[in-house]
Amino acid sequence: MADFFQYASALLLFCSMLGLTSAYKGIFPARRGRARGRALQVSAQKEEESGSAAHALVGLAKDALGLAFKNRETPYAYFYALETIARVPYFSMTSVLHLLETLGLSRRKELLLLHFSESWNEMHHLLIMEDLGGDALFRDRFVAQHLAFGYYWIVVALYLASPPAAYLFNHEVEKHAAETYSNFLAEKEAELRALPVPEVAALYYSSPTQPLVSAAACDNGPRQLSSLYDVFCCIRDDELGHAQTMISLAKKEQD
Repeated sequence: MADFFQYASALLLFCSMLGLTSAYKGIFPARRGRARGRALQVSAQKEEESGSAAHALVGLAKDALGLAFKNRETPYAYFYALETIARVPYFSMTSVLHLLETLGLSRRKELLLLHFSESWNEMHHLLIMEDLGGDALFRDRFVAQHLAFGYYWIVVALYLASPPAAYLFNHEVEKHAAETYSNFLAEKEAELRALPVPEVAALYYSSPTQPLVSAAACDNGPRQLSSLYDVFCCIRDDELGHAQTMISLAKKEQD
């Protein structure tokens, strides 16, 4: 019964993000119908406001996940949920891009390739967490998948309304993931260095021919792995690469 109330509280907290998203959509300056000079004057202020809103929303999601996955012997279930959710924005963005292209409104093939490659990278993070046992419990899969479902539609609406807003929001998500893995590496370095490399990680990170990864900022080429510590270093670096890409895309879309 205690577990039920934990998960119910986590889901309710995450759903509160849906209500806050509508407020978040309006923080960017309009790119049409205003003078270019006016947009430039308020750009810095709006970017600061948008960053604060994104940080607050991601803080809510972090609290929801922390509530659902506290008191675990290992953090792998939490990481499984994190990676299940982290790849969703790239699904949302590619869905919107396909929709706009189908309607004849725009064709952004470079973004389609980029976001698909980012989802491919995140998928392998998820496979690694599954290999480590992060998805062993049905309740963990249930929570992660339902949070991801809600998050998918949040990002679809946000990306349709304002691509820069969606990119800045996802920057906060990726930054949180990178910080989470950095803290984990610092706390568990000795333990992780004594653990072997999962096969899925060895195949993914050691291969010189990973399809489409070269399109993403997280591409570092083949990497030498000697322990699970090295694997988590790679995952952290990937998340940092995604975060940097989101900032770059947000600035580009605002120009």
